[in-house]
Amino acid sequence: MAARGPWPAAGPAVVRPEPVVILGATAGRALFGSSFRVGEARGALLEREIHGRPEKLVATVHPSSVLRARDEEERASAYRGLVADPTVAAEALR
Repeated sequence: MAARGPWPAAGPAVVRPEPVVILGATAGRALFGSSFRVGEARGALLEREIHGRPEKLVATVHPSSVLRARDEEERASAYRGLVADPTVAAEALR
């Protein structure tokens, strides 16, 4: 995380995506601080000011977490959640 320096927060200022989809806890902590918990925030439309500009964000698990699921049933459930969470981002565009 420290090696990435300011890039996680600076990227949205340059690219200006609307909304930002946060993939995993590391990305969430880069934007919201150490108290960020992806399990609590996932699938909800969040707002945060980044570089003086209000941003809409949606958190979800990192795709690699689906691969680390313990069994096929858990993997299928994790995958459904990963696919469903960005629909909140899509709805925010409408």
